[in-house]
Amino acid sequence: SLHDEISRGGVGSVVPTDPQAVAEQITYWLSNDAKRAAAAARARPFVRQRFDWSQIAKRWQDHYQRLTTE
Repeated sequence: SLHDEISRGGVGSVVPTDPQAVAEQITYWLSNDAKRAAAAARARPFVRQRFDWSQIAKRWQDHYQRLTTE
């Protein structure tokens, strides 16, 4: 799921839709320059890998290739 990918990729936090949890994460990210900088450095490659149309097409191609060889 996307929330797992965000967590594993280290590009953000996933929190419940609870105001207190959201506020805590905002405070955490705003107070942690190193963590924020590291996440920012990983964000662009993460998005390109997951949401670039050529990458999406490649994943589908690989998926269909596996289906035809099973």
